[in-house]
Amino acid sequence: RPFTGDGCLRIHAVIALGYIISPVMDARLQYLLSNAKSLEHRYTFEIMSLSAGHVGCLIGCYIWLRLSRAVPANLLMAVALFTNQLFFSLTNTFLTFDSPVLIVLFELFCGVLTTSRWLFLIWNFNEDFHGGFQIGTRRVALIESLRSCLAGLLTVQVEGLPTGIVSPIFSALNLLLIIMIVLAPSCYSSYVLPSTNFWRELKDHKVYLLLILSMSLNGLVAFAWMNTDGWLSMNGWTPSEVSIIQVIQAAVLIIALSAMFMTLHRMSIWGPWAMRDFTCFLPPGSLLFSLAFWELGHLHYRSYLFVAALIVGAVVDVARFAAFWTAILTTLANKWYALLGAFAGFAVIQACQAVSPLASHIIAWPWGVSPTWSGLVPWHPETSLATYQKAVMVSVWPAAILAYVAQIMAWRYFLPEVLTYKGHGNLMPNGVKGWEASETAFVKGSAIGAAHDDEDSNSETSDSEDEGRRS
Repeated sequence: RPFTGDGCLRIHAVIALGYIISPVMDARLQYLLSNAKSLEHRYTFEIMSLSAGHVGCLIGCYIWLRLSRAVPANLLMAVALFTNQLFFSLTNTFLTFDSPVLIVLFELFCGVLTTSRWLFLIWNFNEDFHGGFQIGTRRVALIESLRSCLAGLLTVQVEGLPTGIVSPIFSALNLLLIIMIVLAPSCYSSYVLPSTNFWRELKDHKVYLLLILSMSLNGLVAFAWMNTDGWLSMNGWTPSEVSIIQVIQAAVLIIALSAMFMTLHRMSIWGPWAMRDFTCFLPPGSLLFSLAFWELGHLHYRSYLFVAALIVGAVVDVARFAAFWTAILTTLANKWYALLGAFAGFAVIQACQAVSPLASHIIAWPWGVSPTWSGLVPWHPETSLATYQKAVMVSVWPAAILAYVAQIMAWRYFLPEVLTYKGHGNLMPNGVKGWEASETAFVKGSAIGAAHDDEDSNSETSDSEDEGRRS
């Protein structure tokens, strides 16, 4: 049954909640890492645990994709929610043993579970693919902004609020979602991933390949540019103030992304040109993050301008992420291609992020600095602000610029790969011709304008002739 007026059904809202609450496990992992005393003076194990999470995501992509060929979507999502609840409850057990090896393994397993969120995102649009994925533009933005907002709020510590309140709320919501997803309609319980020609046709999906390449290059130096909390601490902000900044950032994310994608939705009445330009020309957030840290991170103690620049960078990064995946799912068009493409692409991105600490170190090495390790104390983090700023700049910008070039290159292939727009087009989402005698033709905007001018001039001529006859 309808949940809102834009075609969103109640089952869509239920499945979307499964995607939105995924940061709860990430916050639980952060709680484990921050309270594990065995990691306090073992920086190498901290890096290993970070990379283990990305390796777990890489493994999880393969596992969930294989299971999708044999298990219906509703049961697979219910199993994912149940397993998340199980590992959520085991966090304190791992803290009791407080072994760095066990913590790294726990991070690996949680990475496998984190990847399951793509099931919830793809199946959220189960009934919408044959109408073109563009109808979900606003929904993708809303879901992603709420997920990012929750991720920011979970890092906040509010005085007077019970510290254990998240656990029962998460458990109750998880149980409710499991029950509702198990009772999902037959379209979620009767189909599994079939054999497709996705891998044979992969070379034809140039937008998909270029956007995944862009995100992979950006993820290759993610270790250097995603440490914004550490940058704020270096700028003099206390943990409680950082929490307030996270709340403000969460509020700005929801407002800004809703406004951006609502505007895109209104502009995309006749075609996907607005989404194409927004996706291909929006710069990576890593460029803004690193530039702000380089230019503003040391100028003033507790710089408000620095905080504002980081918030803008976060909005750009989340908007770019949502636009990229909306564009990818738009050009893939087919539900099964979208499922395969999401897991395969995310696996490549996570593989790059897994080696990010080492890659960032290697890229910055010719300049004699490193964002990963100190040049003075081996196997320890860099503590000199000036050296760290330079290391972040010289490691992030080369990869980020290449990532930007890759996404700009996707611009020329975007329109030819959009098989159908809102259900209209020469080809249907499965690649089959919608009509027996149909073809696709590209017409320049100037030609359309000239045709309208000719029509207007012809209509004026006929009106004048009619008036002459009457007179």
